[in-house]
Amino acid sequence: MLSERTSDPAPVLPVELRAAIDVVVKHSQAAEGQTAGRVLGQRQLTRALESCVPVTESNSMVIALGAPPDALRSAVASTMPDRIVTMVGSRFDRSLKPFRAPGRVALPTDLPRAEWDAMGYARVAATGVQGLAAILWSMGERVLRRLGRPDLADRCRIAMLRTLVAAHPSLPAAVRVLHYQRVTT
Repeated sequence: MLSERTSDPAPVLPVELRAAIDVVVKHSQAAEGQTAGRVLGQRQLTRALESCVPVTESNSMVIALGAPPDALRSAVASTMPDRIVTMVGSRFDRSLKPFRAPGRVALPTDLPRAEWDAMGYARVAATGVQGLAAILWSMGERVLRRLGRPDLADRCRIAMLRTLVAAHPSLPAAVRVLHYQRVTT
């Protein structure tokens, strides 16, 4: 199991990335609550996943957490998994970069749809994390804290957490968790 390989504590990630990890777990768990797959990507994200759920090595699924496109292509070509779950950034995420804390995990964008089609996969689910509503509530929290209104800032924080996962996959979101299934013909 991957979770036994490391004794390092789980990294501290921004709330939107922790929420995205939770969505990845939801998309990648089998009926028994176990996760079996090949995990690849950025070390901070893979360690966060390992701290949430035990992952056993399997070629039936690839879980790509901010993985570089070439690494994802290579993993898919070598294992031909039935399912792929990816965590990627969006154009919206890139537009937020000037406002982010330095050193934040940078997520690559998703492969083009034509490339997924050529590899034989179709998207079956998409979940957005940290959409426009969550960002606006977060901005309200920061402004109200600076104005000395922690009571109202706390309410904004709660609203931000409630809207962290976008209500609809087509709405803009900084982080996207995408689930692909191999197309059988």
